[in-house]
Amino acid sequence: MMGDMLQSCLTAGEAHEVIGQYAPRLFPGGSGALFTPATSGGVLEAVAVWGPAPPRTLVLSADQCWALRRGRVYTVKQPVGGPHCEHMRDGSSDGYICVPMMAQGEALGLLSHRLGDEASLGGIDSESKLALTVAEHLSLALANLSLRETLRNQSIRDPLTGLFNRRHMQATLERELLRAARGGHSVGMIALDVDHFKTYNDTHGHSTGDEVLRALGAVLQTHVRDQDLVCRTGGEEFMFILPGASREATVQRAEQLRVAATTLGGGDGQGIQSISVSLGVATFPDDGRTGEAVMRAADEALYAAKKHGRNRVVVAGDASMAGLT
Repeated sequence: MMGDMLQSCLTAGEAHEVIGQYAPRLFPGGSGALFTPATSGGVLEAVAVWGPAPPRTLVLSADQCWALRRGRVYTVKQPVGGPHCEHMRDGSSDGYICVPMMAQGEALGLLSHRLGDEASLGGIDSESKLALTVAEHLSLALANLSLRETLRNQSIRDPLTGLFNRRHMQATLERELLRAARGGHSVGMIALDVDHFKTYNDTHGHSTGDEVLRALGAVLQTHVRDQDLVCRTGGEEFMFILPGASREATVQRAEQLRVAATTLGGGDGQGIQSISVSLGVATFPDDGRTGEAVMRAADEALYAAKKHGRNRVVVAGDASMAGLT
């Protein structure tokens, strides 16, 4: 049953919940934790714990566990046994099992389990086999989920900047507009284009141009909210979706982005000169009732910004757009 549940999981978080629910049934009376690599720092953190006495150490490094050091199951039969894993020193005197979950030489996680009162020390070998079976199921599920997430990211992310691509932006925009229509709130959109980028590329080379786009994408990402979406729609063009943002808030955010872009270049030792960007602002439902209409309004405002001298923000419907759209 647990294996079927794991194979049906869509995210690593769901897999962690499954092991947290099934471990107490598989190891009655015992306590343990599932550790997986943290996002940074080269450490592992507990993502699921179980039992009456779960481990106190919830973050560990590979050198704190003999199983991770050796790349295979490590058991300690108390009171006689080998050297203790550092992360298991704060528990009772019962035996314990650590099972590394490996794939192609890489640690996907660690299953650590301390025997409970219902497991005799003579039965640690059978519990070790069970822990190994559980870890194998988990390893397969986590490896598949990691591959699935990699493929998904490749389909929705721009490979140069790591931002979302046009395909994902269009799907997200339609979803956000439906939510906005039901909730009676607005959605802001910002179209951004790097000024004179073709000339910049011709002067400094495409590799330098690519580096500028990567750096610009990183800067733009830091100037939006977590719920906002930043996309590279092609070339030197970017689009922003700001759920719930009013026209005034969207204009303010666009001006912040314009100023932030000017911080790039100069003084980086690569001969990159300063750049500027032009931006067009539109909002739902004021400038359109469909995603296509709002995007077109933002693009037209961007076109007006370029016609009026670049390095500026123009709002859809402003008088400054007269005769230019």
